[in-house]
Amino acid sequence: MPGLNGMELLKKMKDLNQFVRTILITAYALDQDLFMQCAKKRIINGFLQKPIRLDHLRDEVNNQLLAYELDKKHPS
Repeated sequence: MPGLNGMELLKKMKDLNQFVRTILITAYALDQDLFMQCAKKRIINGFLQKPIRLDHLRDEVNNQLLAYELDKKHPS
């Protein structure tokens, strides 16, 4: 993504639609402060560390779908 990193992309997505749910998936070590900052701003809703087990991905997607439905019914 020339000129745009992953966090910037997620923020732009959230700016376009506040109900979009995001899952950060990375193989790299995650800066805990950066993660907490993004989670607090609701830029990142979920996180998975590679290698990913299929059941963990399924569970996280299900969690985010449920959260999406709740947010649509009761926006904050």
